[in-house]
Order: sequence, then structure tokens, then C-alpha cells
Amino acid sequence: CKTDGHEGHCAKMERAEASKEMVDEMDIGVLTNFVPDQKAKSILSHIKSVADESWMQIDNKQQRSYGQGVKRRATVDMDYKMLDLQLPEHQALRQEIEPVFQELFQGPGQKLSLFCGKYSHGSYVTSHTDGAVVTLDGTDRYNRMRAFLLYLNEEWTPEEGGLFTDEEDTGHPAYTPGWNTVLTFRVPRWHLVTPVKAEKVRWSVYGWALEPKKDFLEAGAEWLIKKAIENPALAGIIFVLIVLAGIFAFWKWGAQQDSPKKD
Repeated sequence: CKTDGHEGHCAKMERAEASKEMVDEMDIGVLTNFVPDQKAKSILSHIKSVADESWMQIDNKQQRSYGQGVKRRATVDMDYKMLDLQLPEHQALRQEIEPVFQELFQGPGQKLSLFCGKYSHGSYVTSHTDGAVVTLDGTDRYNRMRAFLLYLNEEWTPEEGGLFTDEEDTGHPAYTPGWNTVLTFRVPRWHLVTPVKAEKVRWSVYGWALEPKKDFLEAGAEWLIKKAIENPALAGIIFVLIVLAGIFAFWKWGAQQDSPKKD
């Protein structure tokens, strides 16, 4: 498959065959028979039992809170209902669902954000990448690293719509949201969801693996270490340039301090 115009790593396999190392290598991939069938049915039954008023309408007409009183409109054209499993009233459902994702998607120092999706006739999401800095409590900041979607729709056909469409791969392949199947991809990745044509609900559990957002210096240091491992010579040149830039900045600051000041 293609990712940003170059060859990417894509895979389709049974959940029982997958490891976290395999998943981490995927630009985009599919895991079938993700949980035991009875577990999938239990999760779906629990989701369906949530009262309709508990679901949040997601579209670009509504203002949404983003912590500390900040509100803004969604920037992607969309129409579907979402259940936020970070909320205290949905903790029982979260406790049932979260463990099935942790082994493959939650790395050291990471957290999982979890939601349920309810797409009715006409629901859709236009082109977007999922790339974002998000907050869990209004004060923290996390980067989305990997997305995962568990589809819970028996006997769903491509003709019924609601298809995840990968806009980065050649030909824009579309994935049918079938039964007990996970679609996962690195973030950011351009994709959309086609309008649901069926007169029934398309159910999903979705979320992201989150890493704490690093400041500029910390991220730069990690990048330099990575490059040093991959190419020591290149990293050495970059390090020398950084040192020279620091020396120049210090010299310029010293020259300013020594220059006579005018009244």
C-alpha cells in the first residue's frame, strides 16, 4: 500500500496471530476475529443499552468543550453520534472494553482514549487525518499516535455504505465495517467515512493511543538520538552545527552586553 506517496506497510491477519510489534509496524492494517464472539456480542449489547440521550451529536454545527472553558466548532464536516468513555458515567462500559485494546495498542507511558460510534442512515465523516493534540482532563496535552476501530456489525455489505476509505493508498481502498474486525492505522493518515445508506445503525468502538506532548527541546533531543543510532556521521555533523549555533548566540549576546548604551 501507499503512505504519503511511498510504499507503506499494510497487513491483514487474525487477532490471534498479531503482536504489538507487528501492529506497530503497520501503516494501516486489519485484525479479524478481534475478540471471542461472545465477548463481541456482550460489548455490542452493552453499547446498545445506553440511552439515546447519553449520545453526543457530532457535527460541525455544534460547539464542543476542549478544557478550561475553551470551545470551538469541529473543522471536519461530519454527522454521527458519539459516546465518550472518558466520562465517569460510562466507566463500567470502559472497564469492559479497554482491556481488549491494551495489549496491542497501549505502549509504555501511553494512555488510551476510547469512544463508541453510532452511525445512522446518512451519517458520514469527510476527509481528515485524526492528527490532533488532545486533552483528557483539560490541563494535560497528548498527541494521537495510532488509531483503532472495532466494528460490530453483522452481515454488513459494501452497498450499505459507512465505508472507511483510505485516501493515502492507491485507488483509495474502502473497508467494510463488518463483524468483530479492527482497523488500525498510524496517525496522521488521510481518510473518510462514506454516508451510511442502510436503514440500520453502524456500530463501532474507536480510540487512539496517546503519548504526552513533548516540548520542542525534548522532541529535538529524541530525534537527534534516533538519527545518531541510524547514521552516526550525520548526527555528528548536526551536533557540531548546534554547538556552533550556541557559541554564536552566546557571542552575540556578549557583544550586546559590552556595547555602549545610549541615553
